[in-house]
Amino acid sequence: MKSIRYVIPAIMLCATGLLQAQVAIGGVGNSSCDVWIKARKAPAGQAMETITRAMMTSWVQGYLSSKNSTGTTVKMVLEVPDPESIKMVLDRGCALMPDALIFAVADDLANTLTGIYQSQKRK
Repeated sequence: MKSIRYVIPAIMLCATGLLQAQVAIGGVGNSSCDVWIKARKAPAGQAMETITRAMMTSWVQGYLSSKNSTGTTVKMVLEVPDPESIKMVLDRGCALMPDALIFAVADDLANTLTGIYQSQKRK
């Protein structure tokens, strides 16, 4: 259960609502968590909800990946988790803050993962 190490710290950050800042974000990152919650509750096989879940998971994974291309000499600042771990974080973060943007949950996760990566002193 490697993914659990991402979930608990991310939930703690989401619960504080640290990163509800207004920034220029495009795509499904601008969607609120209630869209994610609705898509996750839909019965399996509903095409639109399946697409919504996939797009949001992919958007978060891309957002996290972008943190590793900051233009600095450090090649990586975080490890990008697998899609199932991202779904777990979105499930828990959005359950805590259904009005939050997907971006806010993703950014909280990015900050958590960056801290984990730095604490392990890996480059």
